[in-house]
Amino acid sequence: MKKFLLVAVLAILASCENITTKNNAPEDIEYAKELATKFYEELSNKDTTKISSYLDKSIAKEELGKLVKKNLQDYGEIIKVDINKTQTSSVTKNDVNETKYSMEILTIYQKGKTLDEISFTKDNNKGISLNSYLVHEVIE
Repeated sequence: MKKFLLVAVLAILASCENITTKNNAPEDIEYAKELATKFYEELSNKDTTKISSYLDKSIAKEELGKLVKKNLQDYGEIIKVDINKTQTSSVTKNDVNETKYSMEILTIYQKGKTLDEISFTKDNNKGISLNSYLVHEVIE
């Protein structure tokens, strides 16, 4: 009897949670493009202070700075940025929303090209964080 009652209480509590998910919603895709545009504008302006302000805690600010400097030394200034792919996933659970944005971006520099993978998370409680920024050289 106690087990039945416990299962019933758990079922009631679980049914009270309101969870919604959506993938690649148009408004999320648009926002992801805005995030990427802002990120690359800051990179073009060499403004690592702004970028580091929304870094995920797992990414060292010094490492990002080194990567940006190395890219500028190896490839020169950023000329053009093309967003190739964008994927988003959003989960809302009891008024707490978390959206993940992942993009693949072709970055054209003065001296070469890179294929970048970048991801952000937007949480309505914590704000926006940059989760990853991976750069792969494109050899032509």
